[in-house]
Amino acid sequence: MKKAWYSKFVFLLYIFLHSCSTTETAKAEEFLEGFLFQESGCYTLFGDKPITSMLIFRGKMEDSSLEDLSSEALKTLAFVDYKTAENFEAWKKVSKKLHMHNFFFVDIPLQNDPTCSSVYFVNIEETKKVFEEYFDLFHAKLKISNWEILLHELKKPNENLWNVLFSDHYLAGLLYGFGQENIETFCRKDKNRIFSESFEDVASKRNFPIPIYAISKKDKTSSKYREQREKIKKKYKSKRILEVTLQTLEK
Repeated sequence: MKKAWYSKFVFLLYIFLHSCSTTETAKAEEFLEGFLFQESGCYTLFGDKPITSMLIFRGKMEDSSLEDLSSEALKTLAFVDYKTAENFEAWKKVSKKLHMHNFFFVDIPLQNDPTCSSVYFVNIEETKKVFEEYFDLFHAKLKISNWEILLHELKKPNENLWNVLFSDHYLAGLLYGFGQENIETFCRKDKNRIFSESFEDVASKRNFPIPIYAISKKDKTSSKYREQREKIKKKYKSKRILEVTLQTLEK
């Protein structure tokens, strides 16, 4: 049965890749490399991280001018590669024929900033677990009667619901898989924050960080992600990022 499924997948992969240009395929793979390994999407794909997001700049190059920014704004500015939007569109085209049962992507415009959007990648089963375990917290914030409705609304997508959820640091932290003890530390706004990992390299399938977040002295989440990282490296070793990812999403 497994062999038959894999043969079907290889055939579908052949169709996918040959229905797209070489340029589109390369751009899709470039998007995946950044999303999976720099933004920690691989832990949502193969681990137990419920949701991963990525900020995408959708404006024109001239919209990204720094001339009008103050010195204070420049100090805190997060730079976003304007090519990411183009690469994401290529990924959508390459993956549009996939039948994803356990995952989904949504693209939500950023409130008050039309030049950007947030792409969210959702592991349905892991997100469901968070909703079930902490449903009282989600219900208090959203007034939604059960987790099935909540998940359905996210998948639509209900843009307002996404914005409300991820404007709440505590709920967002739960959905990002940062660990309750770490979220509580972050929400206390301690001045001397310690982070899960320091990583300044360009991430790749051979070398990438665990999800980066503020940690508490009782942090147990980071060791779990380190174990997952070693398993993920083996998944991609000597294989194309696009092939492994499509195969996993199709299951």
